[in-house]
Formats: sequence, C-alpha cells, structure tokens
Amino acid sequence: MIDNINGLNKQTHSKVSQIYIFNNLAPSQQNISKLKKLNLSQNSGIIFISDENNIENKIFALEHYVDIYLTQPFEIRELNAHITSLYRRIKPEYNLIRQINIKNKVLTTLDNRMLSLSKIDFIILHLLSNQSKTIVTKSAIAKQLDISTPDYHKQINTIMCWLRKKLLNFDEDLVIQTIRETGYTYTGPAILIE
Repeated sequence: MIDNINGLNKQTHSKVSQIYIFNNLAPSQQNISKLKKLNLSQNSGIIFISDENNIENKIFALEHYVDIYLTQPFEIRELNAHITSLYRRIKPEYNLIRQINIKNKVLTTLDNRMLSLSKIDFIILHLLSNQSKTIVTKSAIAKQLDISTPDYHKQINTIMCWLRKKLLNFDEDLVIQTIRETGYTYTGPAILIE
C-alpha cells in the first residue's frame, strides 16, 4: 500500500503485473497525471482508497486511470474481493486450474512443475480448496487432522505457517489467508483433485 505517488517514484517498479493501492490520496487531476507519467504496465491494477467522497473527482479518477475507487470506511473483504478481481484481469493464467493427484499427493502447476505434499499438506489443501474463498475454522482443520489437544490452535498455526511458505515458494498464486482468531481461507485459483 502506497500513501503517496512520490513514494512510488522512489521504488523500483517494473513492467510486470502488479496491483498498486494508494491510501488517502486525493484523486486530483495532478495526481492522476503523475500516475500516468510513471508508465506502469498495462497489466497493473490501480486502487484508490480515499476519505474524500467527491463524485466529480471519483468519476475523473475512474475515467482516466483508476480501476477501483473505495471510500472509507469499507469492509476489508470488499478490498480483498477487488484485489482478486483485478488480479484475474491482469494475470489471466491465475484462473487456470492446478491439479493434485490423490494417489501420489503431488501438486502440478501449469508449467508441469511438481510439488510433493505431505499427508497433512494434502488434507489441509483439499479442505481449503473445496471451500475456496470461505473461512475454514481452526477447529474444523484440527478435526480433519485428528488433533484434539487443548493447545491445537498453536499446532494449527505452525502447520499453516509451513504450508503457506511451501506453497508460496512453489507457486505465488496459491494463497492461503489468515482470518485473525478464526481460521483460514484459500483465495487462489481452482485446484482439481483427481
């Protein structure tokens, strides 16, 4: 999240697909012109979050460069939905299905790379991907893993930390989000279990 355009100028930005979120940035003609001069990739998404609810500025921003304009306050789920939607547009391969072979517990990507899954990895990924974009509670995960100790929350946190790291290193689109104090949700592309 970027609080001002000048901050983005100092960053190295490339021609790859990215989503830029500008927080509390006035959607003025001057700021939109600055954004255009950055010459970001056409495969980039621009989200404005503003306290300002001036309809003229909002329309100007949407007509000239901004993909999404959110006025505070807003639900974090709404922002996540916009990010997912933009990501599907700027990175079409995001929608393509990954596959898991049940017998071998191997996850295969679009470019035929393979990742071996442990029994625990497989159970969790299968559970989360079957309920994609839905919160799966820690207690539901513990039940699937047959963990009944009183401190199962700590065990689940550790297991999920390792699984998320493993998936991120393998395929950055395979995203498991933490829903604080509740559980987890899978927001990545569809996974076909075969």
